[in-house]
Amino acid sequence: MLKHQEGRSIFDRTARHPGRRWFFFFQLLALVGFPIVFMFARHLPDAGWGLSRPLAMLLLGYGAWIIPSLGWAPFSRGLTLALFAVILGASAYAAWRQRAAIAEAITQRWKWMLGCELVYLAIFGFYLTIRMHNPDVYWGEKPMDLSFLAATYRSEYFPLRDPWYAGHAVNYYYLGHTLVAATGKLLNIGVEFLYNLAAATVPALVGAAAFSIILHACRRAWAATAGAYLLTVGGSLWSAAIWFYNHSPQFRTDNSRYHELARRVFVDGNVDWSAAFGHLWQILKSGVIFYSGPPIQEARFDDGFFWRAGHDIIPNTRTAANEFPSWTYLFADLHAHMLVMPLVLLFIGTALAMLGLPADRRPHRRWCALGCLSLTLGAIICVNTWDLPASALLLLFVLLWQMFHVKHSNQLPLNAGTWGRRALLAAGNLGFSVILPLGMVVIGAFALYAPFHVNFVSRVEVGLGAVQRSWGSNTPPDIFALIFGAMLFFVAWYLIARLWQPNIEEDATACSLLNEGGWVGSNAAASSRSPRSLLNKGGWGGSPEADVWRARFIRLCLFAALLLFGLLASRYYSLPSVRQALVNIHHLTHPVTLDYRLLALLLPFVVWAMWYGLASRRPGEAATAALAWVGLGIAAGVEFFFIQETWGYPEHRYNTVFKFYLQVWTYLALAAGAAMGLLIRFRSRPESDDLPAQARRLGRTALVLFGFGVLLPLTLVFPIVGSYTITRGIGSKTNNGDIPGLDGLSWFKKQDPDNYWAMKWLTFNIPGQPTVLEAPGTSYWHETSRISTMTGLPTILGWPHHSKERSHPDPEVSQRERDAIAIYSSQDKRRVVRLLQDYGVDYIYVGAQELRRFGNVHRKFSRYGDVLDVVYRRGEYGVYQVRRNLSAEYMTEVEEVAPADEPAQAGMSLLEGGDGFGYGQFREPRGIRFDGSRFFVADTFNHRVQVFAPDGKFLFAFGESGGGESQFREPNDVITDASGRIIVLDTWNGRIQVFDPKGRFAAVWTEGIGYGPRAIARDPASGRLYLADTGNGQVRMLSPEGGLLRVYGERGAGPGRFSNPTGIAFHDGRVYVLDRDNRRVVVLDAELRYLADWPVDYPPGDLMGEPKLAVTPEGRVLVSDAFKGRILVYDPDGRPVAVLGTGQLVAPTGLTLGPGGLVYASDMRAHRILALRLPQ
Repeated sequence: MLKHQEGRSIFDRTARHPGRRWFFFFQLLALVGFPIVFMFARHLPDAGWGLSRPLAMLLLGYGAWIIPSLGWAPFSRGLTLALFAVILGASAYAAWRQRAAIAEAITQRWKWMLGCELVYLAIFGFYLTIRMHNPDVYWGEKPMDLSFLAATYRSEYFPLRDPWYAGHAVNYYYLGHTLVAATGKLLNIGVEFLYNLAAATVPALVGAAAFSIILHACRRAWAATAGAYLLTVGGSLWSAAIWFYNHSPQFRTDNSRYHELARRVFVDGNVDWSAAFGHLWQILKSGVIFYSGPPIQEARFDDGFFWRAGHDIIPNTRTAANEFPSWTYLFADLHAHMLVMPLVLLFIGTALAMLGLPADRRPHRRWCALGCLSLTLGAIICVNTWDLPASALLLLFVLLWQMFHVKHSNQLPLNAGTWGRRALLAAGNLGFSVILPLGMVVIGAFALYAPFHVNFVSRVEVGLGAVQRSWGSNTPPDIFALIFGAMLFFVAWYLIARLWQPNIEEDATACSLLNEGGWVGSNAAASSRSPRSLLNKGGWGGSPEADVWRARFIRLCLFAALLLFGLLASRYYSLPSVRQALVNIHHLTHPVTLDYRLLALLLPFVVWAMWYGLASRRPGEAATAALAWVGLGIAAGVEFFFIQETWGYPEHRYNTVFKFYLQVWTYLALAAGAAMGLLIRFRSRPESDDLPAQARRLGRTALVLFGFGVLLPLTLVFPIVGSYTITRGIGSKTNNGDIPGLDGLSWFKKQDPDNYWAMKWLTFNIPGQPTVLEAPGTSYWHETSRISTMTGLPTILGWPHHSKERSHPDPEVSQRERDAIAIYSSQDKRRVVRLLQDYGVDYIYVGAQELRRFGNVHRKFSRYGDVLDVVYRRGEYGVYQVRRNLSAEYMTEVEEVAPADEPAQAGMSLLEGGDGFGYGQFREPRGIRFDGSRFFVADTFNHRVQVFAPDGKFLFAFGESGGGESQFREPNDVITDASGRIIVLDTWNGRIQVFDPKGRFAAVWTEGIGYGPRAIARDPASGRLYLADTGNGQVRMLSPEGGLLRVYGERGAGPGRFSNPTGIAFHDGRVYVLDRDNRRVVVLDAELRYLADWPVDYPPGDLMGEPKLAVTPEGRVLVSDAFKGRILVYDPDGRPVAVLGTGQLVAPTGLTLGPGGLVYASDMRAHRILALRLPQ
């Protein structure tokens, strides 16, 4: 046994000064990648310098992945060093072959290259500083990302083994983590530092590539810098609207209509502007990062600004996320959608570089570009397949443009012969110029990464996303403008300006595109089809000036007609006959209403951007139009299509909007930056002289004042306030009094040093990827699954929800959870040993979670001397190694015991239990009921119901996580009926389950349950049930056997409307409904007719808890206040009479009246049940 001693680290074998190593290595990567990029990007203003780092990193990562995937060599530091040496040699050879051209490029274009490098350094320094002030890796899904990174780091061969599902390969896009791990392994940097270094480097790589791309389009360094800023640092107008709304009178008094009022804040202007700008100035004055003075006491920074700036923008629903790049970078969620961004910019830069490739005698430059595109596209597919459609569209545009405007040696002469011959040869040109290279890139992309695709199973299929407007699932135009408004302004201005351009060269080109591609006859024929010729033939002939105005007139009329047609066609209508086939939602009972206003507004711009881009002979303008076309086209497509996953209605569109809107932001930011530079160029062109001077001045003034004077400054609100939130908010290094650093696990070392050093011992003393058992985790709870997360060692089950998302069946995941629990808790030694063998467990870990959940398991394992050996012990924590040569007596068949028939186990009493998984312990309990003989507790995040005697003694529990019989997904409430049946509100399975008095399954009801109901009540006289349908904002009446009888209300404020009703109770012929977000109690009669309502004293701001209510026999109404930790007592007329639990409760939710006149409350955040005496 190895016992770690205090005061010396025998584990940390990673390199010193990881930050310095990383920084200087990426400077070296730029030098190494530059000669390779130069082969196809020498004509770019910066000669491809901005693309050099992503390409070099991709080459290194691809080699480090493909060789172990083919079994040729293990993934090791030696392999990465050898690969880097090979890449370095290839780069040196390329540099020598191109030495004269490289020297000339550096001499002539060093200023642009320096500008690109300064952009990279500025963005890297900004995000590195933020990461140093908040490096802790535990928020959101960061533990999952860390587990992939750690598992990749210690993996020897691929596919990667799943750290949260031992014995299986990861069915996820892990290649991005492999690219990062390859660099970290080469530099010998530990994953705790590697995570934050990668999180700071990704936006810097994106910014440098964006600078290069925009510079190629407009040749304006300031515009390239502005575009890089919008892509990597700037925030949405929505985030600015939230900030100003947080300083409005409505926010301070009533936050129930948050989305409605925040989206109108710029129109209404009802804001305390002095306070809003005062706080911004105070943040800036304090230095944002380099602080002076105490932090600003603004309560809304953490829960009212940052999260909302990137999520749930569609009113009152959770149907869409609106993350944008700078939100992702600040949050530092090293997910696939973040890791793919440098690859996407590399692909865009390489594709657009082909627009300027000259048709010289050396086609190797074009083939090098196609090879880079194939390698990059394959990586994009394996890192984040969501980016495939946009990438393919851009490549198609580029190849079509080349076919029309660049003559290659493989194009056929097509200006002679009959029409049939010309058509045949035209098809050949299309094949040679477009289909062949496109096919080569796509086929090569899949072939180069074939080992990944062989082992990957997709969990999605394409579905048609026409959704009902009542849920707001389509994006309203004003919301779209609040997300992308700053970029849309410049892009739309540019496209409309090109409608007005007097030069009809593009029109003539557009009309002769088919001839240029070989589809029609001779050049003379093309000339006869030019706009001027057509106008002359139609009697419109005249001077060139007249032709200019007529061409403008035609373009503007066609654009306006297309816009008008789209708006008329997008009026709301119903398709009840095709709703199921169209939407793939089978539980809807009413027609689907379609809202295509945004689609109608975008359509004319999409068509014109494509037409103008393909028609323009100028590569920069074609690139700008192509970026606008892809960005606007993807945004329009999201209004009509969605990617069908495991999420049901109305969240079916959530991931689609989330992933595609990030791409829309990318393409529109690049297009906006290029448009800025081109618009300024337009201002100085003589061809604009035909415009009146007053019109020119008005346009210039509007562009500068509104675009540069209003919209761009508003994009600064999020980086200022968001950076402050991250660096001085909850968990930041500064507020904790720690020295800034990059160690992502320093919080763990400080919080639980014994656990930390046990993790370190496992990291550096257990080679390979043996299975280490730890207690099953809880999704999104960073205190669980720590060992598998931080070491990369696989365990039987990590976070259950995320395992199911990776295509593992629900019953199998539940079985694994039961088996892992049984190894720690079962007293049947043979069964324990059998399970250890079945799952191939090599080590058993006993840490904080295991001790809290299962008690002192060391006492149990100490009797397993013939099975287990102690290999590590520090304090109460230890690691046991499972012997491989187990006695044959343990390998006999053991009869499996069904969970429902297992012998009863003792549990804590009702008021003793705290946070945990054992009997009598709770995880965020919600509903609680006392039926006169027993207590019933909906133990929500343990996915079960626990039953207690009147004196609090634990009786039994039933249920587990899952979707089958006797399985729950976050049960929120529980009641009993006259016969003693237990009726459980199985909220996120969308059903009610019924059990007999002993907890045995009896029935399931699914009719009329609504969406996300949080509370249930019963009329003892009639037996009818009443549901608080939280998601739909309604109250539902059910028969005693679960049939839907009546629905009352709709979402909103005012009479007959509810906004997130979370509590319901029945007393003396009346139904009491807690209308949470409208901050009131609504009283209905037994037939759901309105009687009265009164206000509830909830605080202003966002209400995130799930309060409930109860009614005493005297008619007093008890309302839980989960926001101030108290219980409010009202008389039957709604007048406040008392307050309970202040200072004792944290976040009370469920309430019930128990023996002795006591009020029993489920304290959700404290994971306990508390009894309080009700005043007389």
